[in-house]
Amino acid sequence: MTDGSGSSVGKLIRNLLLVLVLGALCAIIAAGAVLYYFGPTGSYSLTNVLISPQVASELTYVDTSTSSGKQVRYVFDRMEFLYFNVEKNDWHHLEVDLPRYQKLYEMVSKATSMAEVPDHVRNSFSWENPAILTVVVRREGMDPSHAETKAFQEVQFSETGDYFRVQHRDQTAKEEWVYFYSPGIYQKVVQVLVQQQ
Repeated sequence: MTDGSGSSVGKLIRNLLLVLVLGALCAIIAAGAVLYYFGPTGSYSLTNVLISPQVASELTYVDTSTSSGKQVRYVFDRMEFLYFNVEKNDWHHLEVDLPRYQKLYEMVSKATSMAEVPDHVRNSFSWENPAILTVVVRREGMDPSHAETKAFQEVQFSETGDYFRVQHRDQTAKEEWVYFYSPGIYQKVVQVLVQQQ
C-alpha cells in the first residue's frame, strides 16, 4: 500500500507541476500576443507632446536655475517665433500671443508622430533654416524684465515645408525630438503666426 500511495502522490505532484508550467507558458504567450498587437508603437499623439495653450498659460514648475544651480520655481513668460524671411534674407523674431498659439495648436493637434524617421528628415533641421516656436519660462518672484528666462519647449518647422519636430523631455530630463509629418505645415504656421498679426 505504501508503494501505491507513494506512486499516486508522485503522479499528483507531477500533474500539478505540469498544470502550473502549462499555465505559466499560456500566460507568457497571451502577454506576448497582447503586447505584439496592442503594445507601444513608438508613436505619440501631438496632444501628448506639445504643451496646450491652457497648460502653457498656467505653467509653473521647479527646475534647476541656470545661474545659481539651485532649485527654483519657473512660470510661463511668453512664446517666441523665429523664422527666416527669404524675401528679405534675414531672420525675424516675434512674440506669439496665446490666441494665435491656440489656432496653431488646433491646426496640428490631431497629428501622430512618425514611428521611423528617415535620415533626410532628421538632417533637414540641421541643413536648413527651420522656423522655431519657443515656449519661454521665467523665474518666479523676479521683475519680468530682469528675470532669468529659459526655453521650456521648442517646436521646429522644417523649411522643406512638410515636417516638424517637438522637443520632448522625459522624467530623466533627457532631451529628445518627436517628429511629425504634415503637408505644407511650414507655410501654414507662417500664415497663422506671422501674417495674422
